[in-house]
Amino acid sequence: MCQAAMLSKPAASSGGARLAMLCGGVIAAGVAHALLQEQMLYAMPAKMPLVVTAYEFGVCSSLSGAYLLLAGGGGARAPLWPLARISALVFASLVSGNVALRWVSFPVKVIVKSCKLLPTMALGSLLLHKSYTVWDHAAALLLCCGLVGFTLASHGSAAREPSGGEEEQQTSWVGLALLMLAVCCDAVQVLLQERMMRSHPLLTPMHVMLFTNGIAFAAVVAAIAFTGEVDAVPVGLPWGRLLLYGASSWIG
Repeated sequence: MCQAAMLSKPAASSGGARLAMLCGGVIAAGVAHALLQEQMLYAMPAKMPLVVTAYEFGVCSSLSGAYLLLAGGGGARAPLWPLARISALVFASLVSGNVALRWVSFPVKVIVKSCKLLPTMALGSLLLHKSYTVWDHAAALLLCCGLVGFTLASHGSAAREPSGGEEEQQTSWVGLALLMLAVCCDAVQVLLQERMMRSHPLLTPMHVMLFTNGIAFAAVVAAIAFTGEVDAVPVGLPWGRLLLYGASSWIG
């Protein structure tokens, strides 16, 4: 009995360490994703939201497919119609969020996107009949307020510093509307994905990422050809940053 208890303690500690490492990796990937997007926003000579989004979808889909090939998890049968709906929501969320940067600054995007936990919980209660305690709602609200306050503080201190003649970007209602659309699409697609994986237990998150990002990639490429954004692509794109940007999105 004592021996079993002693053996269970290292297993529990290793499980906690693994969980902490995974959480740290997700947080680091999210931070890297945001930093890379902000750097590319100012480094690229022209704003090309569709090109950046296409690269993110392509990298995520490719890495998911490579993982399934190496891990041997390609035997699950994918439900195409639910995946197509989730892919449409992912496509709408990323494209609208990146296009919104034409009318809003990057800190404003971070502020709005950081509040998506609240509509996700609200829709989870309505669609999946999830139950949340008062403490859950209070924790989500405090988390969102903390993120908003941190971003506003950083943005305000940067605005007080000399900017070298650059004019600060003005916030437009068009950009805010696009960001709200992105937040709503994020909330709905998370809930649809959870419902689909409950009804298809053999389906893994890698299958979902492979199909949703693959379908969205094809849609973005078609949109690039339709809008003519490909003509604005400069000769020297930051390929390394784009690759890291897509990889950080996949890891997160």
